[in-house]
Amino acid sequence: MRFQTPQSVNRKSAGHIEVCYGINVKKWFNIIGSNNPKHITKFLVWKKYGFCPPRTTIKERQKFLKGVSDPFSYYAGVGERSNESRV
Repeated sequence: MRFQTPQSVNRKSAGHIEVCYGINVKKWFNIIGSNNPKHITKFLVWKKYGFCPPRTTIKERQKFLKGVSDPFSYYAGVGERSNESRV
């Protein structure tokens, strides 16, 4: 976990927190949580599948969580190409 403060004197006091690694992310959500649906759905998809496809909307992530859509389908063909290169 890393905390940064603004470098410029003219900027307002604000911080930036970067949470890395699964244990820290789980700890963050258990202790602090979030009210932002964007972050909640990303966390829940990550928790369920072990990853969250980038550039997905909240509605798409909600479909992943309900089982209506499959996040693995966002990577269709990637496994096939990587297997071909190994042969």
